Amino acid sequence: LHTLNLKGCSRFTDVGLTLLAESFSKDHLQELDLSDCLSITDAGIESLGCGCKNLRKLNLSRLLNLTNQALIHLASGCKNLQELDLACCSSRRVLS
Repeated sequence: LHTLNLKGCSRFTDVGLTLLAESFSKDHLQELDLSDCLSITDAGIESLGCGCKNLRKLNLSRLLNLTNQALIHLASGCKNLQELDLACCSSRRVLS
């Protein structure tokens, strides 16, 4: 599996994302769309940074529960990331 689209899965949580990252740590997940997955927080993004080493394209648009900490997790672990979509993330807390 190289591409996974979970766009709009509002019930997909950090726990699911952690399990996903653990499952794909040995595989080659390259593209992941988590846009509109409203339950995802920094904790879930941390698991991506630790588990998805081959991730190249990541869509986090409209995730309202992220802070700058999410970027720190991605920068430290996702060394192959080439595209990151952060459109419409909460301007109160993210990436200002």
